[in-house]
Amino acid sequence: MVFCEDYLLLKGGPFKSKIPYQNITKVSPTTDGFTRYRISSSNIGLELFFKSATLGSIKILPKDTLEFIAEMNLIKLDRKEKKSVF
Repeated sequence: MVFCEDYLLLKGGPFKSKIPYQNITKVSPTTDGFTRYRISSSNIGLELFFKSATLGSIKILPKDTLEFIAEMNLIKLDRKEKKSVF
């Protein structure tokens, strides 16, 4: 995952997704081991809900979940969006 100026870039193998920050509506914990980009033995992941998602959301496994959530909230605040994503 790469935090770009206007969007979150998700990469995994041959797959890439650019998700504009303003489209991200919610981030929730998930225990589903299957994510969009890989299968993981980790039982701690995040589900990103965003406006342009085909199925409404995408599941990701950030290296540091708390750091990811903190960064997303900072971006939302910097963009003057009043609501936290988590």
